[in-house]
Amino acid sequence: PGPAWIVATGLFGKTRGDSPESPSARFIIMSWWFFMMVILSMYTANLAASLTVNNMDVQIKSVQDLLSQSSISWGTVRATHTETVMEHSVDPFYRELVRKGFHV
Repeated sequence: PGPAWIVATGLFGKTRGDSPESPSARFIIMSWWFFMMVILSMYTANLAASLTVNNMDVQIKSVQDLLSQSSISWGTVRATHTETVMEHSVDPFYRELVRKGFHV
């Protein structure tokens, strides 16, 4: 038996006595186990994502909401294009964001 088959049978609790002899049968069985591992990984990832999304409650939906709250800090990097555009914006809320935010 090939080394990959020995590792696969050891991981999944199969004994070497009932392992298939032909390479095509080994390929089919290893493909099935690989497919099942991918499905299990996708299920686990989706379960974790769905459990964390429900706990996230976004309260900020606009610039005005960001300015009116104090629980989340924000800011810009000094001397960047974003800071310059916000400083010279015609919208007073963006100028206020630059004034109240942290500068890194």
